[in-house]
Amino acid sequence: EAWNGGTFAQQMIYMQNRGLSLGLDSDKNRAAAKFYAKRSLDIFNISKRILPKNRLVRVLAGFTPSTRMTTDLLSYSNVHREVDVFAIAPYFYAPVNDLMSIRGVDDLFGLINDNANRKSLPSTIKNIINQKKTLMRHYPNIKLVAYEGGQHFVDYNSTSKRNYPNPYIFAANKDQRMFKAYIELIDAFKKNGDLFMAFRAPEANAKFGSWGLKVHLREPDHLAPKYRALKKYFFLPKPLF
Repeated sequence: EAWNGGTFAQQMIYMQNRGLSLGLDSDKNRAAAKFYAKRSLDIFNISKRILPKNRLVRVLAGFTPSTRMTTDLLSYSNVHREVDVFAIAPYFYAPVNDLMSIRGVDDLFGLINDNANRKSLPSTIKNIINQKKTLMRHYPNIKLVAYEGGQHFVDYNSTSKRNYPNPYIFAANKDQRMFKAYIELIDAFKKNGDLFMAFRAPEANAKFGSWGLKVHLREPDHLAPKYRALKKYFFLPKPLF
């Protein structure tokens, strides 16, 4: 996630400084994106000399809501000619301030489906469609994939899984409405993209989120709505190339 200055601040500062010093753009964030594209192109060219063509898939990753970043990345120095796949992470969630105002699971699902919430499921689906439209309009040979995706409800300031609003988040991940939300998300991606990687394998709920498709390997399917939704799509994927 070269764009993610929140989680990877030092990485972002490095890319901003390198992009600005090379004169790639006067805006520090666009300079960082172009530096990421430049270094990716360098690595693609090295890889082409080492690997046979049928073993090389060249990937750039972008920020799901930002088609401007997509075009910044792919237009830089015609890097799009050397890219096979553009990868995004379509998650649905809510801003922390909104999440901290919920008083129950119903409120959380209200946020999931609220068109005014820029992180909602409808907003995320709109972002997927916009990313696909951008690729089809300018770079039709590049495939769209999801390197991660799903629900993303988490309070990063939490110190215990018992802290509010974690119990509501955990309960929502067990709620059958989460099955419906995952079906909507993956159906939308299936119509617009080529490969969806759900996050993540079975894992117990914790203060840093409820990420697992199950909370443990032997959890019954009927208690794991995210897992049941994904089972509708289980298949051995054909190669992208």
